[in-house]
Amino acid sequence: MNALLLTGPTGFVGRNALAELAGGTFDVVAVCRRPDPDIASFARWEAADLMNSAQVRELVARVKPRYLMHLAWCAGGREYRVDPANEQWREASIALAHEFFAHGGVRAVFAGTSAEHEAQARPTLYAQSKAAAASGMAAAARAHRAEFAWGRIFLPYGPFDAPHRFVPSVIDALLAGHIAHCSPGRQIRDFVHVADAGRALIDLLGSQVQGPADIGTGIGTSVRDAAEQIAAHIGTPDLLRFDRPAPEDESEKLVAAPHELLELGWRPRFLQDGLAQTVAWHRARIAA
Repeated sequence: MNALLLTGPTGFVGRNALAELAGGTFDVVAVCRRPDPDIASFARWEAADLMNSAQVRELVARVKPRYLMHLAWCAGGREYRVDPANEQWREASIALAHEFFAHGGVRAVFAGTSAEHEAQARPTLYAQSKAAAASGMAAAARAHRAEFAWGRIFLPYGPFDAPHRFVPSVIDALLAGHIAHCSPGRQIRDFVHVADAGRALIDLLGSQVQGPADIGTGIGTSVRDAAEQIAAHIGTPDLLRFDRPAPEDESEKLVAAPHELLELGWRPRFLQDGLAQTVAWHRARIAA
């Protein structure tokens, strides 16, 4: 039985990973407080609070999953990088890993972040908590002689992204006919479509990769260029303004080195048309 316990199935990355898992080789058990009716048919659903150790212990003992994909975290709000809940998620993640491996789990994959690469030079509570959770979960795997990998996701974008994030905020403003105010946009980022990120996590789960693996295209794009591409797809380049001050706490360049994924045969499917597809999705949501 290939029972897979999936946390965070209704989140931005989680719902896309769940869609990629549908019809595959895993018997997916999705855990959250309440299922999303739009994706309810994709998995068997279990209600549990991952902050409640008794509920987690009971769930894992009953389901006895062989695999774990842990995507749940407090990354939805504007202030997620400094949210004190990051520390709670760090501890809850490590506790979940211990329960999972203690009940016979053989392999786990954790959604990390590109911010881990900055955790020492530009520390944020989010980056430090993610890195600490990954280390703790890896230690739990070693203690039980099991396998563990974590995918450091770079800058994901696509359907169901949080409205305040860069790509959807520019799209929504331009589709509404409003000025999109941006920073000068000199930062270089690795924009990876969320469906490609979901597929990468699944590929890691089915592999023997141990430890960290970057999830990104390996191609750097300036934030300004991404904004200009969005405006070109919408047909409103005149509504772009690069008049906001550049963030002081961001790296100039953050690009993935996805060696492990490329060796597995993973390739981004939305490399050329991902932004166009995302714009089309937003248009359809407005028209619905």
